[in-house]
Amino acid sequence: MFDFLVIVIVALTTMVGISIPQCLISFLVVNYREKMKAKMVFVKQRSGKLLQEIPPTEAIRDMGFIERIVFEAVIHLYLFLVVVLGFDIDDKGLSLWNSSFRTLKVDKTHYKLREKENGKKMQDVCDQLSSVENEKRALEKELNDCKNKESKTLEEVHHLREEIVVSRNSCDSLRSELIHCKTQGAENLNEIKELWDQLIAVKNAKSVQEMALVRDL
Repeated sequence: MFDFLVIVIVALTTMVGISIPQCLISFLVVNYREKMKAKMVFVKQRSGKLLQEIPPTEAIRDMGFIERIVFEAVIHLYLFLVVVLGFDIDDKGLSLWNSSFRTLKVDKTHYKLREKENGKKMQDVCDQLSSVENEKRALEKELNDCKNKESKTLEEVHHLREEIVVSRNSCDSLRSELIHCKTQGAENLNEIKELWDQLIAVKNAKSVQEMALVRDL
């Protein structure tokens, strides 16, 4: 364990230097570019087809800040393995690095496309929400109109009920007056009949007296 720590300290001291790590990094980058010159990094466009091809050197130059930090960390790890520990990374390892860079580039493009799609979906949802709110306002207005019409209708119904009550009271009063008039008319008819009978009796008595007077003469 102590030997391993010594090796790590020596490796870090070597990498912190100025000339040797700089030469090794330059040599590694040139070697990497030469070996990767024939390979391409494919970027997925929105249609999902592999249409655009970017050379790996341009892909390295177009790296983001975090991707470049990862790349430099991998180079330092390569230096540590090759220079200090004597490891040998063949073309398979470089192919693995190439695959990692291609995956990072594709993932970056994929997430950008996902972000655009999510923004479009959010805009669609906002449009739907605005449409629903407009429909809600229209329905609320229609509901208020219906409530106002219903209120007016109830007022008219209440007014008509009052008129019906007044009409019924008037009908009852007229009916009472009619009954009174009929009763009074019947009484008047009876009185007229009695007076008529009295008149007939008076006329009969008069005619009898006249006949008696004529007989006496």
